Amino acid sequence: MTDYKNTVIFNYIATFANIATGLILFPIIVNNLGYEKLGVFSLLFSIKAIADIGVGWMGGSFVKHYISHEISESKINKCADAFLFSNILYALYSVLLIIILSVYFIGWKPEVELLTLAGFTLYIFSCFMMRPIFEVFTASLSQCKVAKFRCVQQLLFLLTSIASIILYQSIPLLFVMAGITSLIMVLALNIHNKSYFSTLSLPSKILVKKLMITDGKSYALFGISLICMLQIDIIALDILYGSATVALFSIAWRVPNTIIQLAWRLSEPMAAIVGRKMQENDPKLKEMLKNNQFKMIGVAVFSCVGYYFCIDIFLFWWMPSYDMEQFYYFKEITTFSIFVLIIVKFYADLLFYQKECIFSGFTFLGVAVIKVIGIVFLYSIFGSLASLVTMSIFILLVSIPLHINWLIKKL
Repeated sequence: MTDYKNTVIFNYIATFANIATGLILFPIIVNNLGYEKLGVFSLLFSIKAIADIGVGWMGGSFVKHYISHEISESKINKCADAFLFSNILYALYSVLLIIILSVYFIGWKPEVELLTLAGFTLYIFSCFMMRPIFEVFTASLSQCKVAKFRCVQQLLFLLTSIASIILYQSIPLLFVMAGITSLIMVLALNIHNKSYFSTLSLPSKILVKKLMITDGKSYALFGISLICMLQIDIIALDILYGSATVALFSIAWRVPNTIIQLAWRLSEPMAAIVGRKMQENDPKLKEMLKNNQFKMIGVAVFSCVGYYFCIDIFLFWWMPSYDMEQFYYFKEITTFSIFVLIIVKFYADLLFYQKECIFSGFTFLGVAVIKVIGIVFLYSIFGSLASLVTMSIFILLVSIPLHINWLIKKL
C-alpha cells in the first residue's frame, strides 16, 4: 500500500476520531458535571481553534519553503535556518498566548480553575511545538506520519478525558492530562527526530520576511477569517450570556458542524481540480465546473434532508436531556445553515486555489460581524441560534452571489 493511501486512511481516522471524541464527551460531561462545565470545555476548545489561526498560515509558508528546496527528512540541513526559526516562532507565540489567556481568565473568568488553565496552556504549547517537525514530514511527502501522530494524540485525549470525568469528576484533570500526554508526544517526536537539530543556523531578515509576509499574507487572511466565522459564536455567547448558554449552542451545533466538515472534505479536492483547469484554460472547464456545482448542491441537499429527518432520533439517543423545543425553528435554522455553508465553501475553495482568497477572507469576516449582530439583537427571539439565522441569510443573499459573480467574470 502506498504512503498516499496510508495518509488518506489515517487522515480520515483522525477526522472521525475527532468527531467521535466530541460525540462521546458531550453527554458524559453533561451527565456527570452539568451544562456549565460543558460550556467551559467548549469555550476553551474554541479558543484553541482561534489560537491556531496565528500559526496555521505560517505553517503553509514553511512547507512551501521546504518543498522549494527539495528537502527530505534526511536532508533538513538544507533549511536548518528555517527549521530553527519555526521552533522559535511557535515557542514565542505560545508564550505570548499563554500570558494573554492567563490575564483574561484570571481577570474576567474566575470560575475557570487555575488547574484547568494550567493544563489548557500546557496543551496549547505542546500542540504548537509539534508543528515544526510535522511541517518537515509534510514537505518530505511523509504526511502519513503526521496523520498517525494525530490519531494517537486524539485517542490518548479521549481515553484520559473519559477517565477524568467518570472516575474523578474533574474538568481540571481532563486538561492537565491533555497537556501532559501532548507534552510526552512532543518529547517523543523531538527525541526520535533529534538529527533535525544537529545543524541549526539563525535565519536572515530576507528569509523571515519571505516566510512571514510574502508567502503568507493572503492565506493568513483566509485562515483567520474562516476560523473567526466558525468560532465567533461561542466567544460572543460566553461574554454576553455565560457558559451555560455556550453549552446549549455547542450541543445544537455539534451535529450540523460535523456534517459540514465532512462535506467540506469533498468540496476541497473538487475545487482544487477545477482551479487547476482554470489556470490551464481547459476547454472542458465550464462543463466540469457545472457538474461539480451540481454535485455539491446534491451533497448539500442530501445532507440537509438526512439531517432534518434524523436529528430528532439522534438527539434523543445522544443527549436525551437536551430540549430542542426551547428554540424557535431549531431544525429549520440548523438545516438552512448546513446548506449555505456547504455551498459557499465550494466557491471559496475555488478562489483559494486561484490564489484570490483575500476576496473570500473579507466575506468571511463580514459573516463573523453579522453573527455578532444576530446574537446582540435577535437573542431574545432565537436564543443561542440567533447567529445562525443572520449568518445563513447573509451567506445566501450576499456571500454566495458575490462568489458566483466572481466566477462568471473569471470565465
